[in-house]
Amino acid sequence: MTAIAPKKMKLFGMPTWFHHHGTKISYIGFDNQGSPERIMLLESSAVEIRIHRRGRSENAYIVEYRITQSPDSFNYCHICMSKKNLEEAFGLSNTCPEFGGQWLADEYGADVAQQGQYIRYGKFLNIPGPGTGNDGDPNVSILVDEKMQKVIREILFHNQITRTEGDLIALGNLATGSGEHHSGGGGPC
Repeated sequence: MTAIAPKKMKLFGMPTWFHHHGTKISYIGFDNQGSPERIMLLESSAVEIRIHRRGRSENAYIVEYRITQSPDSFNYCHICMSKKNLEEAFGLSNTCPEFGGQWLADEYGADVAQQGQYIRYGKFLNIPGPGTGNDGDPNVSILVDEKMQKVIREILFHNQITRTEGDLIALGNLATGSGEHHSGGGGPC
């Protein structure tokens, strides 16, 4: 896949499809402390993201998020990604199949993309795709940092108990979720 710079950029090198609130999302920890069903949490004041393995599958991961748009309005999304898609989305890999991604990168500008899953330019990630970059956008924007990459790497590559930053993180069977929006584009679910 050929990386393409976005045609329009905002301040600080952000693509126009990236919402600036994505810079406020941070790694919180794991839900279900002490349980083998571990769920990675990323949060900001308006967004909650949960990432976990889908049941006993070695190659299926669930990314769920909720964006609070106003006190009585929110967007919820539930996407299944393959191990490869999750690696690419969070910057652990910059390779992506031509089918389903190159046209998206060409049109919106990205290092990697997969239709219905993600688009990423540098550390700027949108799930499940490019958005307006404005308030009310149902896509979630995340400024990916090294801590997020480290935890994603652990979720993907360790199926054992490991010690990380003082927490025992049991990686094994992870809870599955349900939601209003399901996208299987390229995923194993």
